[in-house]
Amino acid sequence: MSADAAAPAPWIAAQRTQLLAQRGHAWLLHGPSGLGQFALALELVRAWLCESPAGDGAACGHCASCHAIDVHTHADLCVLMPETQMLALGWPLPEKAQAEIEDKKRKASREIRVEASPQAWALIPKAMARGDVSALSALEPAQAVDALQKLCHDLLAQRVGAQPRYFDAADLPRPPGLGPLTRWSRALIQEARTADHPFNAGLMLESLVAQARQTLNSRH
Repeated sequence: MSADAAAPAPWIAAQRTQLLAQRGHAWLLHGPSGLGQFALALELVRAWLCESPAGDGAACGHCASCHAIDVHTHADLCVLMPETQMLALGWPLPEKAQAEIEDKKRKASREIRVEASPQAWALIPKAMARGDVSALSALEPAQAVDALQKLCHDLLAQRVGAQPRYFDAADLPRPPGLGPLTRWSRALIQEARTADHPFNAGLMLESLVAQARQTLNSRH
């Protein structure tokens, strides 16, 4: 039996039973670090996905679903957390991220990378063409600049007939000309130098999105 499948602490089991007795389409668990929120969340997931739950709703621990969760391969379970935590807890990274880290192209991130959230990542390109700041509102300025640099890279690649690397082609707007894209790329390099310590993060995001919108709607 894996460490994940070990019996939960009594207080975790009590909270699990209490929550399973309530009805709801989603739960938000929060509190100071170290209180067992992740363990509780995993217990709830086990119960919800179990094929033969016990009388109190707890997972059986023996069915195919429970086993898939134990070995971190359940198709219906998506775990989203910083890469450093994913690796420490033995959860698999996306294939591309795993390859980049193993090839020493970059280190595992201590933050949740925007690419890890496909509800967030796929919407960025066309949101930038509309000037929609909300698509970047959950990101730190440095993360926003990184996302825009990847968008610019993919549009440049498309413009010269290559395949995009970071976004699906279907999620990208029509690429503008090489001139606007090249100027945008240079501007983003400058933004990246001060993104970790912006004077005003909100104004910086608005400026980044305005710059993106102007570029993506340029046809010269």
